[in-house]
Amino acid sequence: MLTWGRSWGNQELVLDGTTVGRFDTATFRERATVHLGTETWEYARQPGGGILGTGPVGSPTPFQLGATRRSFFSYAWDVATPAARYELEQGLFSTAFQVLRGGVQIGEARRAGVMTNRFSLVVPPDVPLQDQSFLLWVVEASARRRSHGSTASAG
Repeated sequence: MLTWGRSWGNQELVLDGTTVGRFDTATFRERATVHLGTETWEYARQPGGGILGTGPVGSPTPFQLGATRRSFFSYAWDVATPAARYELEQGLFSTAFQVLRGGVQIGEARRAGVMTNRFSLVVPPDVPLQDQSFLLWVVEASARRRSHGSTASAG
């Protein structure tokens, strides 16, 4: 299970009880620098609402991880990485996301606890850490957008 550290403001990534990385979030729209071991990745919101991950930073041939929403009215995402293609699907009244690969559910992301907005991601160990980190970021971004959207429509 990939989740966040427990301390207030903690941006550590914890995989099965071991710290494996850290997020340094930017103050501007959904940007982060992600440190995974010796690698550094950059995540950023793209025009049109997609999310792009690029890394390792400084590599002669960096990889790209991309996530696009299926439609304006849905919180389902298509995610493409060098390792695989995933789908993230969230029910209309659900807070959990199903993680699918090739149309088959392989895991899920749910709130890490009752009193937190943070998510935990459970996927098989064959999913690379950079894919897990990106999937968790997309889930977090989607949940923030949904929350901001419902707050704006309630006002």
